[in-house]
Order: sequence, then structure tokens, then C-alpha cells
Amino acid sequence: MGANKLSQMTFEEKVLLLGIKTSDGPGGVRGGISTDRVSATSAPTGVLIHEPKSKEIDVLLGPTVCLHRTPLGGRNFEAYSEDLYLTGKMAGEFINRLQDAGIGACIKHLAANDQETRRFFIDEKIPDRALREIALQPFPIAIRDSNPWTVITPYNKINGTFCSAHEFLIKIVLRKKWDWDGLVMSDWFGTNSVVPSVKAGLDLKKPGFVRRKGKHLIDAYQKGLVDVSFIGASASRVLELLHKVGKSSIPDWNQGKEKADDLPEYRAIFRQAGAEGIVLLKNSSKLLPLSNLEGKRIAILGPNALRSVATGGGSSDLAPHYRTTPYESIKREITARFPTAKIQAHAGILTHRYIPLVDTAVMTNPETRKPSFQLSLFRNMNHIESTTGKRYSYRGRNILKPKTTGLHAVSLSSCGPGRLMLDGEVIINIERHWWSPKSSLFMSYGSPEERAKVYMEAGREYERLLESISREPKPYDLDYMAELEREEVQDGGRIGFMENPGDLDKFFQDGVDMARGSDITIVIVGKDHEWETETSDMVSMDLPGRSNEFISAVAAVNPNTIVVNQTDSPIYAGYRFYDHRKIDPLFPFGAGLSYTTFEYSNMRISTREFHELGYKGGTKCVFSNFLMEIRAKKKN
Repeated sequence: MGANKLSQMTFEEKVLLLGIKTSDGPGGVRGGISTDRVSATSAPTGVLIHEPKSKEIDVLLGPTVCLHRTPLGGRNFEAYSEDLYLTGKMAGEFINRLQDAGIGACIKHLAANDQETRRFFIDEKIPDRALREIALQPFPIAIRDSNPWTVITPYNKINGTFCSAHEFLIKIVLRKKWDWDGLVMSDWFGTNSVVPSVKAGLDLKKPGFVRRKGKHLIDAYQKGLVDVSFIGASASRVLELLHKVGKSSIPDWNQGKEKADDLPEYRAIFRQAGAEGIVLLKNSSKLLPLSNLEGKRIAILGPNALRSVATGGGSSDLAPHYRTTPYESIKREITARFPTAKIQAHAGILTHRYIPLVDTAVMTNPETRKPSFQLSLFRNMNHIESTTGKRYSYRGRNILKPKTTGLHAVSLSSCGPGRLMLDGEVIINIERHWWSPKSSLFMSYGSPEERAKVYMEAGREYERLLESISREPKPYDLDYMAELEREEVQDGGRIGFMENPGDLDKFFQDGVDMARGSDITIVIVGKDHEWETETSDMVSMDLPGRSNEFISAVAAVNPNTIVVNQTDSPIYAGYRFYDHRKIDPLFPFGAGLSYTTFEYSNMRISTREFHELGYKGGTKCVFSNFLMEIRAKKKN
């Protein structure tokens, strides 16, 4: 298809070529972004082929194979592990499953995308050995096992060059040494140049705006800055990808509507996967598994017990088909088996990173009387129905009716200048703001959260008004067009509202007292999409808020306490660092207990020789591979 189709196309058609419908992954198929976006299964979907098909997806943007270089990585929840071999092998299976069904996989991000802080500009200085042996290694393992149809580059630089224009990575390593001929695409707004990225071998720039970027490339060609052969090679690879995903021509962007297929058989699969994915670290008192709970008093404590933590934050965040809290799920299971068990719950502490979004139960749109905002757009003094990128202002208005009386917390983060008013009084005013590395809101283009406290009365209606101006893009030259485009689309405001929780020390003690009066206590703590998120790394290993203190206080009054934690040198990354320093970690890589024990017998060791080719053109190495056959018998 590629050669014949390509020969019929003009240069301009090649430049303006095409598009592929992709969706963020890998922790589910998010689909499009909108206020009423279609729900999806919140789980890795390499085994769930129906999900991307229901969203009309051609290519799923996953798997993520960058390593867990540090536990503080904000995006670790998307990736597999700190072990390069396991990461590569698991990614290969994920890719094979997708592509066998005609859905393209996009292995990401090539390479060293293991830091979110200042990710748009960070220059990763990586020695050659560390780059080849650690940062790059999961990629060739997965590529050899599965041959993914696409690869995505990250925002960061490596040794002074943006990855989207890195000839060594794309041309020398990926295409020549690994002998891979698929399509290379940029991350969203991740192309920081026109000519260098094309010459390096980048085929597809994301997202759309094809005509604007295409015009720059046509201008560069007419000035003699880029040869037509580069354009032809990239266009050919785009056509080849279209052929693989079953497209016979330029895509029709009015294709079928996305669907939400919440199938019971898939719920069962992921319920099993979630249960088997839990790691048991300590069970010295043999408290688990729980049994004989008739008549027992069970306290389920902690902030994560009373909320659903389905995903991390950022582009992987999606709308799950359904949500349930750990408290609801545990209560349902226990009462079904032990009807006389008495179960109660209490959060004990607050661990919000930001003031929570307002509860829909206390706000209404003054026009529709539904829980939403009345939104109006303006250009100068004129009301407009929509905007196409030129600077504009907007006004969001709704009615807030608190349930309690007291000093309540409100907050605002805005991409441009903005102010939040309550009954005509300005509560928060953000006069001017540019990109901030201190904020993870709006992909780092939102201002740091500004907070205020306001006295409000229960049952009284307050008019809440947000007025803001879209960001004013700074003047960039051609080499920084990615930054310009990021600024043009990052607009909006985030309004938080939380009613006064009262005395937090008493709130803490109420949880401890509940534990004291219970036979068994389950404390569920950890982080959520606000703490583990794209665009922001964590600053420490500490659990948020007073989590550690709360766990200690509960365990001190109830010995039958179960704790559930929901979290997630250049060549000495991950467990290699502990091995190198001869440090015995509390829980080493791969640790995990079972509720049973195993007995091993009839062990036999055999050897076989094989040839590892390594990098293409390198020296052949012969290894002796030891294979151990173990027959395990369960003892109890």
C-alpha cells in the first residue's frame, strides 16, 4: 500500500498527511476528553481488546516502559517496575495481545522519561553506559518480543538534545541497531522544532494542528532546509501504520461514536487481577486471612477507606465504569458471609493535596438547576458561543448552598489572570501567572493553588462567580512552537470548596477510639491522583498528612490492626543501588508473602547454549543458560 499510495501524492499532501486516532493508556483506554466523557475500564488493557475497539481507537498509547528510577516518580503508577528485564518482557506481552487484534501499541517514552519535575525542559545527563544498559534496555527487549507498530518520544532532552529531534536515539539506536522500522511520534505538544525533528526521523507530530505545522515544514522545504526524502520516508511509515490498523485512506474524523461497554466478564477479570496483585508484606500474627467474624466488631479506618482511588493523575486519568470505596466493598463481602458482624468506618485524618472540588450536592446552575456551572465566553465586550484559540475571557457562575455553618475553605487555580467572588465580594484574585514548576494543575500551566476561608451559613444560597482571561501566549520563535501550542490550549480554572471539618484533633481521636472498641481494625491509607500524577514528582516517601501518626496511634490501642497502603548511581537504579551498597532493605524487590507454604522436590538443572546477538553489528556473545525444573507441592 505504502509505495503505490505515496507515488500518487503531492509533496503538500505528504506533509499534511493524515492522522491516527489514539488514546492515552496504559491504565485503561481513556478515550476523548470532555465533561461528559465516556466511561472506561480502569485497568491495564493489554488483555481487554474490546475496550479500545469500543472507543474507535487505532493506537493505544502504551505500554510505559521507563523504569522506576526513584520511588518519588510521579508517573511510576503507569510503568511496570524498576527491573528492566521484567519490564521489557511484560511490555512485549501487552503489545502482542493488542496488535494481534489489529490495535496498534505505542511503547513509551524513548527515553529516560523518569522525572516529571520540569519535564518540558529537563536535560537528562546520562553517561553512555548507563544509557545503554539501564535507560534504553526495556525497549529492545519488548521490541524483539513484539515489534510494536509505534514508539513515542518524551518531552525531555538527553545530553543536550530534545528526544523528539535526537538522531542518535531514533536513527542510530532505534532504527539501525535495533532494526526497527515502525512509526515514531512525539508526545503531545512535544515537538520543539520543525527541521531537526524531521531529519532525526520523527514521523508524526501530536496532536493535530497538521495544517499549521505543515505550513512551517513546507516553508522549510521551499527554503532548502529539508530534503523531500525525509518527508517521503515519514509519509510512507504513516501510510504503513494506516494499513496495519485497517485504514485504506485518509481517516474520516467523523467516525463512529465512542461507547462505554461495562461487561460483567471483564469486571470479573479485573477483580481477580486486582486481588492477585495485592502484595502481603507482613503477617507475623497470622491475622490474615480473616475468618470467624460472626458477632465481631470491625472498624475500617483511614481516608482511603472512604474514597475510590482508581487511577493516578494526568493523561492516564479516566472515568471508570463504576466506583466503589474499600469500605463499601469490604462491608459487602463480610456481611454476606458473616451477617452478625458489626462494621463501622471513620476517616480519622484528612490527606488532600488540594482543597477538594465542590460536592455536586451543594451546587446548582442558576439556569438549569443542575449541578454545573453557567459558562459564558467573551471577546472584548462581545459574547461568543465558542473560540478557536484567540485570546478571550470567560465567566462561570453557579449557586452554592453549604450544609453546615462555619469557616469554610475555598481555593482557586487559574491558567490566566482570574478572580473568585462570593456574593459580589472578591475572595481570591490571581492577577497574573505564567508556567509554574511548583504546580501540577493543568499540566503545570495552572497557578499554584490560592486558598481562603469564608464564613458561610447552612442552607443559605451564595452566588459563586469565577471570572478569568485565557493565557496570553509568549512570543516564541519557530524552534519553540511546541511551547507556544501548549500555552494556547491550556486554559481554565479549578475551584475548590470544603466545609469546615471541625476539630481535626478530635476527628483523629474519634478514629483511634473506634479502633480501641473494635475486635479488628483495618486502616487504609496511601496516596491518590493528586499525589501520584503526571507533571509532578513527589517530594518525599512520607504518606500524606498525619497518616504515619494515625497508623501508630491505632496500632497502639488495637493489636489486631491490618494496614493497607495504596501507593505506588547512574547504573545502580532501583534494587541495584541496595545491592551495590550492601544494604538490606526492609522489603526487597520481589518480596511478598502467601497464606500458605510450599515444598520443593525433584529439582533438576539442565543447560543449553544460545547466541545473544545484542546490538546489531556488535560482537556475538555466547551464554550458558541454566534451566531449573521445580515441582512444587502445596503443603497447606
